[in-house]
Amino acid sequence: MTGLIIVVLLTFFLLKDGERMWAYVVRLMGRRARDDSEAIGRRVYAALAGYVRGIALVGLVDALLIGIALVIIGVPLVVPLMIITFFAAFVPLIGAFVAGLVAVLIALVSGGLVDAVLVLGAMGGIVGVFLAVPVAGIVSVILDFARDRPAPESPLLDEPAPG
Repeated sequence: MTGLIIVVLLTFFLLKDGERMWAYVVRLMGRRARDDSEAIGRRVYAALAGYVRGIALVGLVDALLIGIALVIIGVPLVVPLMIITFFAAFVPLIGAFVAGLVAVLIALVSGGLVDAVLVLGAMGGIVGVFLAVPVAGIVSVILDFARDRPAPESPLLDEPAPG
C-alpha cells in the first residue's frame, strides 16, 4: 500500500512540476554537460512517451476486442473487465494473464464451463497475439496522419458564382 501511495504522489508531482524538476537536475551539471543532458533528456522523454502511447493503444484495442467477445458470449460485467484489460496492458508479462484469469473466472461463475472455455479461447487466441500489436500500430499511424493533415476544402467553394 505504501508503494502505491508513493507512485501516486510521484506521478502527481512529476506531471505538475516535471519541467522544473528537470531544469533543476540539468542545472546541477557542469556547463559543458548541460546541452548534452538536455538533448538526451528530450530523447528519453520522447521514447518513453511513445512507449506509453503504444501500450495505451494496445490496451485500448485489447479491451475493445475482448469486450466485444464477452458481449457475444454473454458474460456479465463487460465494462469492468474491459477497464481491467486496459490497465493490465501497462503491467508487463503478467497483466494480460491476470486480466484474462479474472474474465475466465467471472465467465465460469456466471455461465458455466462452456462460457469459461469460450472466454479462455477469446483471451488466449493465437490470432489475437499476432494481430493486437500490428492493429494498434496501424491505428496509431492512421490517427497521426489524420491529426496532422489539414481539413479538406469544401466542394461548395469550387462552384462558380451565379452570374
